[in-house]
This record gives sequence, C-alpha cells and structure tokens, in this order.
Amino acid sequence: MNLKKIGLIIFIIGLSIIIYTGFNYITRKKVVNKSYVQITINEDHISDWPPFVGIGIIVFTGFILLFGTRRNPD
Repeated sequence: MNLKKIGLIIFIIGLSIIIYTGFNYITRKKVVNKSYVQITINEDHISDWPPFVGIGIIVFTGFILLFGTRRNPD
C-alpha cells in the first residue's frame, strides 16, 4: 500500500474520533433466576474518549505524510 493511502485512512480515523466522541452499548444482566421466575435488567454502558486523541492522530498523520515521503538524494 502506498504511504499516502495509509495516511489518508489514518486521517479519516482521527477525524471520526473528533466527530464521534464515544458510543453507548447495552448489556443484559440476570438479577433473579429461580425456577419459573427470571428477572433481567438492561445496563447502559458509556464508552467515550477526549477529542484531543483525534487531534493527536491527525497531527501524527501529518508527520507521516510530510516526512515519510522524503527520499535521500544519493
């Protein structure tokens, strides 16, 4: 794969981390499990990250694109 294509993919990942700062998911947990009685509850879980993580990824991508394509003249 070309280094510019990899840089573009990483840039898109960093941009999506800035736009979407987290996600929620639900798990089911059994509270009571007797012979004929079963009680379950839904637990909400929140997973989030700070937006500066995406900014750091974009800056890292900039360094890859700037310094990764340079060639040493021999």
